[in-house]
Amino acid sequence: MPCLGCCVSAQESFQLVLLLSVGLLSLCVVRGVDILLGGLLVGFVLRRYLPDPDQAPVIGHFNAVIDGFLAPLFLILAGSRININAVIATPFWPFVWMLAFFLVRGLPQCLLYWKQLPFDRQRFRFSLLVSQSLSIPIAVTQMEVEAGLMTSQVSALIIGGSVLATLVYPSLAMAIKPSMPSAAS
Repeated sequence: MPCLGCCVSAQESFQLVLLLSVGLLSLCVVRGVDILLGGLLVGFVLRRYLPDPDQAPVIGHFNAVIDGFLAPLFLILAGSRININAVIATPFWPFVWMLAFFLVRGLPQCLLYWKQLPFDRQRFRFSLLVSQSLSIPIAVTQMEVEAGLMTSQVSALIIGGSVLATLVYPSLAMAIKPSMPSAAS
């Protein structure tokens, strides 16, 4: 079975993956399929044809491009669409949404990993860390606003809560010292 990366340089692998990505993403656009699904398909192809996807240099190149260029562009565009006046007019609601993110994302994880994380501090810390999310609320609220199913004001308040959760929850989690099993256990 041919593999990507075993017979070509890392630069050529990156170019081939970029070409594959553009091709599959274009096909998604033409067929009316969600572009995120196209990205997932590229990942499936990579998993299939890279000899060791977790160690492949091409993955490192993509991480550098995404982290250094594409993710900031996504956030710049998303930030430019936020109705900041709605947040200023009702500053209480982002805090409500921040709490909602904990209740909807963190609390279920706390209950799900009850046995794997036997100490209360570990569970609470873990719950705080999984409660943060920025990209999903931004993407979902943007789609809802574009579809006319949500106002830009509500979108801004949800994203405001998401931003707060992303700022506050990791700091709180890191402030909590993890419990260690005692010598008697």
